Amino acid sequence: MPEPTLPIHLSSTEAVRSRLERAACYLGNVAEPGKAVLNTLSGVREILFSACESRDLPTEFPGLLPKLSQLITEACPTLAKDGAMSAERVYWGLGRTNDLLHFAKSDTRTASISYVAIFVGELSIAFHRKHLSAAGFEIFEDVLARRPLIDAASIAVH
Repeated sequence: MPEPTLPIHLSSTEAVRSRLERAACYLGNVAEPGKAVLNTLSGVREILFSACESRDLPTEFPGLLPKLSQLITEACPTLAKDGAMSAERVYWGLGRTNDLLHFAKSDTRTASISYVAIFVGELSIAFHRKHLSAAGFEIFEDVLARRPLIDAASIAVH
């Protein structure tokens, strides 16, 4: 799949529908072992880009959005149990993603797009942290968390 980019102009209805259908596929596979973060990230990213490419998702896709909303709701506990990020961030980010599927004033919609963009960034970090840890690399924050113990041991030795 080509790397997505934010659109400079509005996309066709069929292009947006295709993105939303891909989002549904990704979110439908969140429970796949070891792929909760990746599938959530991919699905949320498609919804974010769809919201950027369409002026009014609820009006253009009234039949598709309830299914997506349900898939987002079902993804919440699965991603929260995954442990890649706090449950609070999961529910907040997926809640903001769900907001994009409902009617909103222009300024609220713009804020929701910004919040979901932040959440996509957080999901990307969580995804890469999981893969680095799985590959045996230490995560910077984990090393810093152990630092007081290392410093205390060093002082005790001297």
